[in-house]
Amino acid sequence: MGNGFGGRGRYAGRVLVAALALVWAQAVSAAPLVLSCQAADGVPGTQAAALCEAVAAVLAKADPARAILREGPGPDDAIEVTVLKAGKRSLTAELAWRAGGVSGQSPPLSVTVSDAILAPHIYRQLAAALLNESDWPT
Repeated sequence: MGNGFGGRGRYAGRVLVAALALVWAQAVSAAPLVLSCQAADGVPGTQAAALCEAVAAVLAKADPARAILREGPGPDDAIEVTVLKAGKRSLTAELAWRAGGVSGQSPPLSVTVSDAILAPHIYRQLAAALLNESDWPT
């Protein structure tokens, strides 16, 4: 018996299922995310702001469709970055997150440069390491 598709019904069904899965995945990943950053007592706020920008850049590169909010009450998905120690040539921070009913936290991670001040690419490397070590669900 034919299905009116000339034997292509199963293929069309698979394509439809794959398309629906892609749309669902994009909808899930496009949920807004609240990103907050803070500095421990005695740490310059500029260091926290620079690391926060780096985390936002790493997240945006991994999922360009996802909105990253910086303030106010937001959705259940959130990341909090805390700069624990900072200097011209070193930075220690940790990252905590919650998403979809689960959460994670990185251990404190440090970066030190001996021959220069902390540059933007160093902040991005630390941001990526914090997300990776916290098991952030990308």
